[in-house]
Amino acid sequence: RNILDNWPFGEILCKLVPFVQALSVYVSVLSMTMIAIDRYQALIKPLKRRMSHRVPKSVLITFIWSSAAILAAPNAVFNAVTEIKMLNTIVPSTVVSGETASGFEYHEEVLYRCKTVYPSDNELLYQRISTCVAFTAQFFVPLLIVGLCYTMIGLKISKRACIGETTVEQAATHLNAKRKTIKMLIFVVVCFAICWLPYNLLYLFKDFGDLNFSLTLHYLTHWLAMSSICYNPFIYFWYVIC
Repeated sequence: RNILDNWPFGEILCKLVPFVQALSVYVSVLSMTMIAIDRYQALIKPLKRRMSHRVPKSVLITFIWSSAAILAAPNAVFNAVTEIKMLNTIVPSTVVSGETASGFEYHEEVLYRCKTVYPSDNELLYQRISTCVAFTAQFFVPLLIVGLCYTMIGLKISKRACIGETTVEQAATHLNAKRKTIKMLIFVVVCFAICWLPYNLLYLFKDFGDLNFSLTLHYLTHWLAMSSICYNPFIYFWYVIC
């Protein structure tokens, strides 16, 4: 939108691009949540069969992708190429026909933009519902589940003692390993919250607080949120250096 005035990719990609963007986010978040639940069952209830052992992995993967597709569907349903009529920059006119009293001529231009278009009967209501569903399903509930699971895991690990007699070096190594694991769990939750909170708050304030913001702020918060999808490799780097 900053590079081109018009949307040049047609109606199909206008629906497909935002759908794929939302789909990738939901798949990432749901996968992270399922992994947290699986880790919780493995460490807190080791004698009980884990979810990944009771349910075939193909079923879990299908569930994650189908749920993500349902949640991302509004991005395809409500996006459309919209015609926008704009007035060009006023230029000096040397033609008598179309000349205004001030001596300038207005040039009308038709632009085509890919926009979210909600039903006109109650556009604000649809927009608020969409924002609330996205905030709940993509941020609040996953953060709550992951935070609770990793908090319980951290408490369990912190209370775990070495089995049998150990030397001072072995006890120190065991304690250091516990600290690394707990730091990694904290990093996962904090990183997810920091990356996604600004973007969600921005649109909550926009829809419920009538906040106006620039596209630059949207892009900055969007970039920060999207970067959280790629932070998983850095978790292991953090685990090593800690």
